[in-house]
Amino acid sequence: MLIRSGYSEPTDIFAPQYASITPATTPSDLAIVFAMGFAGSDYLILNSYRLSFLQDEQANPDGGFPTTTTGLPAALPKNTLRQDLKTNDLRNWTPTMPTANDPYANEKDAFNAAVTATEVAAIAGGATDGGHAAVLED
Repeated sequence: MLIRSGYSEPTDIFAPQYASITPATTPSDLAIVFAMGFAGSDYLILNSYRLSFLQDEQANPDGGFPTTTTGLPAALPKNTLRQDLKTNDLRNWTPTMPTANDPYANEKDAFNAAVTATEVAAIAGGATDGGHAAVLED
């Protein structure tokens, strides 16, 4: 894909520290999608912006990548997109009034609380997948 674009090495268009993983090649069925749109100019999102995002991720890691810990956004991201993602994170939002007349709402709330508690306990016990495997059915 790079050679067809006129580049011979990933470092021709990617910062050296990310050239080996950019564009991503796994999962293999999505590799061609990951390779689309990488260029220095004439695209909505430039490589320089992608680089700033990755550099901010390294300098101000969140709880989801590259190591899953809390799953929460970075405390003080510098990249504007990451700041907006943090500001608009709705994972802890709950409605202040009923959103529907659901006779099973209490049971659903209790189930969701149990799932969250199980995930938190799994993370505290060393789970690296956000605790998701702990709540899966066998």
